[in-house]
Amino acid sequence: MTPLTRDKFLSPLEFAHLKAFVETNEPNRDQLLIQLAIRTGARASELLAIKRSDLDHDARAIYIKGLKGSRDRLMPLSAQLFEKISALPGERPFNISYSRLHQIWDLYSPNRKKFHSIRHTFAVELYKRTRDILLVQLALGHKDLRNTMVYVDFVYSQEELRKLLVG
Repeated sequence: MTPLTRDKFLSPLEFAHLKAFVETNEPNRDQLLIQLAIRTGARASELLAIKRSDLDHDARAIYIKGLKGSRDRLMPLSAQLFEKISALPGERPFNISYSRLHQIWDLYSPNRKKFHSIRHTFAVELYKRTRDILLVQLALGHKDLRNTMVYVDFVYSQEELRKLLVG
């Protein structure tokens, strides 16, 4: 299990800055892609593989096909985000290359951290809100709970250190 270090996730301030920057009234495709990453914790390759048929209009959710050995999962979205993604043209709403995604990330990123930092941030925030490691495992599509435990270890150690050192 690789420990989670601060260069692998966005700080609360960085995360708030990114969300505010991409959640404009009329976001473009690139901003919607980053919003979807923020709301689902999906990997870049999973986001780029999304097809129109992966949009579940009844549930207002998006079906994410797990890659890199992950499980498939159905992730609910806000009505507003779902409608905006549904309105994107083409069979693949995010029909761009992996290198183009990284160019987009360089435009919107609040720092020099990798795009994957959104996934780690999503997991940390979800665990902080729910304290449900099985829900985090499900949301990330992890088959092995040990892969998810890195987030519990990180949150627990940070909170315990704060109690001991700050009071």
